[in-house]
Amino acid sequence: MVATSNISVHKRPGSRISEIDFNDLPFGREVTDHMFIAEYKNGEWTDLRIVPYGKLQLSPASPAIHYGQSIFEGLKAYADVKSNDALLFRPLDNLKRLNVSGERMGMPVVLKKCSWMACVH
Repeated sequence: MVATSNISVHKRPGSRISEIDFNDLPFGREVTDHMFIAEYKNGEWTDLRIVPYGKLQLSPASPAIHYGQSIFEGLKAYADVKSNDALLFRPLDNLKRLNVSGERMGMPVVLKKCSWMACVH
């Protein structure tokens, strides 16, 4: 079981949010300050972490390079106007679509079962 509290978070020194024009947000041009990364080793997802947005290190033997094996699933988050909390839009549906796509491609399941408090591999 993986609790969300077990995901390490490393924040970047300063936010870029003041640079964003929220009245003009063209799709695919602005990125977040952070990204989620996990490693798949020995049949399980490990080393779950949120890190500052940056370049990815990719093995030259990566199937994504050789066979185009990759999946994009865009989870959406919005700021709550009253509390300024991040609100996720249907995250469990995103997880389900990600796993269905992965199964079709012969890729390992990310999480088999997930509730709001914990996820099970």
